[in-house]
Order: sequence, then structure tokens, then C-alpha cells
Amino acid sequence: MDESTSSNYQKVLTILASYFCKISNKVVVRHLSSLTCVTVNSEALYTKVVDVFEKNDIPWKNLTSILMDSCNVMRGSKSGLETRIRSQKAPHLLDVDGDTCHHVHNSAKAFCKPFDGFIEQLYNDLFNDFKWSPDLREFFQEICTMLNIKFTMPQRYVGHRWLSVYDVTVDTLRLFDGYTVFYVPWIDEKIRHKYLISVVEVYHRLGVSESSRARILEIRKCLLKKNLTKDGLERKKRIVGKVFYERSYAKMIMGLYSSVLPLLKQFVLTFEMKEPMIHELHEQLVKLFREFLACYVKPEILKSATTSAKLKRLDISTTANFLKADKMFIGVKSSQVIQKNQKDVAVKTFLHNVQDAYKNCGLTLQNKLPITNVFLKAVSAIHPDAKGHTCTLIYLQKLPSLATNVLEEDEIENYDLEIRKFQTDESIVELKDDEKN
Repeated sequence: MDESTSSNYQKVLTILASYFCKISNKVVVRHLSSLTCVTVNSEALYTKVVDVFEKNDIPWKNLTSILMDSCNVMRGSKSGLETRIRSQKAPHLLDVDGDTCHHVHNSAKAFCKPFDGFIEQLYNDLFNDFKWSPDLREFFQEICTMLNIKFTMPQRYVGHRWLSVYDVTVDTLRLFDGYTVFYVPWIDEKIRHKYLISVVEVYHRLGVSESSRARILEIRKCLLKKNLTKDGLERKKRIVGKVFYERSYAKMIMGLYSSVLPLLKQFVLTFEMKEPMIHELHEQLVKLFREFLACYVKPEILKSATTSAKLKRLDISTTANFLKADKMFIGVKSSQVIQKNQKDVAVKTFLHNVQDAYKNCGLTLQNKLPITNVFLKAVSAIHPDAKGHTCTLIYLQKLPSLATNVLEEDEIENYDLEIRKFQTDESIVELKDDEKN
């Protein structure tokens, strides 16, 4: 469930239900209810949820778990919505430690924080610049065609949308040569000649014809004649500053985001699907955390964390345990910019911020990801690949005490026998790699 604001500025609580459908013989997700809320606090939302259950005659024992974001209203330990439901209606609720995709998104925000919104401001300016001006869009589309770049409107950066910064970064990198050619008219005329080398480099690399270059000059003259609002002119000055004056710094940040954030993006894509994936969640959480730490933590430090409990306690706040900034993973695009601008002060600033970015994100992942969650460890034992091990049997034996609303008392003995058969059942074929997701 989630609370949001509708297009007419009303607060709406939307509830989706995930359940096993006997007709289709699979788990399905269906819309249960959307409720308008005047007051948004845990008590008011609790009343709304209780009303939905009572009106639809849904037994509380059918509620196994709740997925919601991690704000205090929803998951506050003292009076959050989940706490109220657990204490007053459903004490059997599974402890899955909140929405892991939400945790990962917040970790991405922590990664970007040291750069002070430098590149996100560029994304907002580019989106707004073309949003309000159809003629600019037409000129830009024509330039993209001559550069053999597929024209699309600049994507909108939305801070609360999961990994939006990664999606917009990839889109901006694809269009960056187009922006380089398009925004030349708004470079300060006194210093414009210094930055034309970037345009010439684009022309040579993309093989732009002489006729296309002549047409681009005509477009520039038209753009220079265009009357701009004060806001429009200020916006273009900011764009020019980052596309030209601070070009190296902008390209290093975009290169970093496009190389590092896919680690987080892939996790979100895997676990935002409708299919039940909870049996793989713990393994993927540990994998994500390890792979992220490998980008900046010394291998010998990471090697010492042989269990999820040790990973949770690993000292990743002490910089002595980090690789040197220039040895951290920053991606090919950023590395290429650094090699060409090694004496640029922007490189030193960038590498300093990279260290802070990794530290921020790593600590957020360590604090938020439930890699030591007992239930998630136990439920991972139902994966077919896990059978045939004593630890699998031990975890399966724990499940009834962790999910107390699943088995009736007379079913416990049959369950205990069934999990033992599971360990030696030859009819259960190990999944191939392309069948596991």
C-alpha cells in the first residue's frame, strides 16, 4: 500500500492485494481499494485499512505481510501503520523489514548527495527548456537528425521515482552531442571561440557533412534572434555552464552514474515484478551489497566478511579500508575524461566526491538492507537449488514459527515430514540459470 497525491491534489491511499488464485494456479496482484484521505497520519490510515477489511469480510489471518515505504507514518516502530496493525489486528505479520526496493532507491540518493545536485539541476533545466518552447524542439530535432541521433524529448528527472537519476543520465548521455551543438549560441560571445573545439570534435567524430554544418549555422542565427524570457535566459546560461564551462565535471558525474547505478537498478527491476521472489531476496541482497562494496573497499577487508552477519558488522566507515579514489570503480566514461584532464581541478573535486558517494551509499545499504533477517534466510531454503543440505532443513524447520498463520496445528507433523522428503526428492530438477528469475 502507498499514499500519494492525485492530479486534483487529494491524498489517496491505494491498496493492492497479492494472493494465490486457485483458478489461474498462480500468485496474482489485484487492486483492492483506493481511499481518499483528509488527514494523513498512522491513526487515520489504520482506520481506513480496518474499514476495507471489514467491508470486504477479509479475515485478518489472511494478511501475511504488508509492503510499504519506510517513512515514520507507515513503519514507525512506536505508532506507525504497520505497528498498529501488528499490535491490534495481525500479530502474525511476517517481518520482512519493509520495502527493499525503497531502501535501494534511498541508497542511490545517498550516492548522489556529495555532488550537490549538480547534474540533476542540468536535467531539470534541459527538460524545462524544451517543454515550454515548441520551436526550440523543432530546431533541436533537426540538429539531432543531422547528427544521426534519435530525437526524443529530454526525460524528466523525478527525485522520488526509483532510480530516475540513472534513467535520465543514460538519456542525457545519448543526446549530449546534440546539446553541445545546439547550445552554442548562448555561450558568452567574448569567449565562444574557446569552446567551439567541442563542437568541431562532435562534427569529426560523427562525420557531419558540410551542408549540415551550413544548416546548423543558419539555425544558430535563428536562435540568436529569439526573444527569451528572463527565466529562459537564466536557464540557458546554467545549461551552457555545465555543457561547456564545466563540461569535464558534468561528463565525469554522468559517466559515474551510468556505470555504478546499474548495480542498484538491476536489483529494483528484479524485485518490483508481480511474481513472488521472496525466496531469492536474501541471496540477492547479500550479492548486491558485496558487489557494491567491491567497487571501493579493499578486497582483503571484504574477504574477511564470510557471512551476512559479518557483512552487517564490517567497518565501511573507516577510509583506511577503502581503495584509493583513483582505484575505485568509476566506469570507462569517467576514466576517459580523467585521462584527458588529469591536471584539471575538477578531477580532484570529482574523486573526492566519489569517495564520499561510495561511503554514503555503502553505509545506507548496510544499515537498511535486511541481510541478517531470520525469516528471509529461512524462506530462501524453499528454493529448489537449496535442497540436500542440513542447513536447508534447519531453516525449513524454523519457518512455521516465523509464519505462524500458515499451518494449522494438525498440519505441522505432515510439514515436518514433507521438508525431509524435499531434501532427497529426485523429481525436483535443479533450475538452469535462465529459469531462476
